[in-house]
Amino acid sequence: MTTADLIKSVSIDGLCAKRDAAISALADARQSIADANELLASVHERMTTRWTQSSGGRWARNRALDDEDWGDVVNSIDAGFWSHVMERSGMILLMSTDAKARWEKSIEERSFPPFTLENVQASFSRLHGEKDAMFDEAIVGVFRKLSWHYKTNSPVRFGARIIESNVVSMGHAGFEAARRLDDLIRVMCVLDGRPVPDYAGSAYSLLNGPIDRREFGAWIDVHGLFSIKVFRNGNGHVRFTRTDLVDRMNRTIARLFPGALPPSDPEHTYRPERTDGEARNG
Repeated sequence: MTTADLIKSVSIDGLCAKRDAAISALADARQSIADANELLASVHERMTTRWTQSSGGRWARNRALDDEDWGDVVNSIDAGFWSHVMERSGMILLMSTDAKARWEKSIEERSFPPFTLENVQASFSRLHGEKDAMFDEAIVGVFRKLSWHYKTNSPVRFGARIIESNVVSMGHAGFEAARRLDDLIRVMCVLDGRPVPDYAGSAYSLLNGPIDRREFGAWIDVHGLFSIKVFRNGNGHVRFTRTDLVDRMNRTIARLFPGALPPSDPEHTYRPERTDGEARNG
């Protein structure tokens, strides 16, 4: 399988060519600066530092001049290319939060191979073979991060409604709760074959305005996937709109953990629940 088959949205051959050309141009510039320094040093040894000194006494020192830093320069370029191709390929959307964190850590720590055609082919062949398992892990990850001390949240399936804690924190949308809701949005969007919303459509952005305005007790639609009602005590009640996607998530959980889901009850499955005083108490 070629890279064109593995990553249809971007030309890996083209990216590798641009990466190589950029590093070659930087290497040429590095050598040119080294040659200029050698000429200046032949006049006086301090001449090699005078030209890099800025007006404020700051030093405009080019990292690419030093042998010890050249590897960092190349790694920084490769990090950008690896991040770009992971985003453009959509592979990052299939990862669980934990897997995504591991990937981001590898980028931060520069623990990846050079961005070459062979390395991209090998890495994405492996990822392509693991993508179904990765997405299963993402669904399970969303499920496991629910707040299990609420009776509404079933430890064996996604129900018609779930309750999230700490949706309100310090008078604003809670960051960690918003991340959990973003994971839910992402999984449901991938299942539905639609683009995942950007930051403007994130849970934090959708919730922070109403919370800042103290608009508690009203249902807020989240991309037609589910609605959430936020309460003054910080809880948020999530009511699923796309119950077909909930069914698919539950089938994944049942497949990975046989016997976990209770028998299907068509008279009760995913029927939204209402309780007296819900808007008041959360």
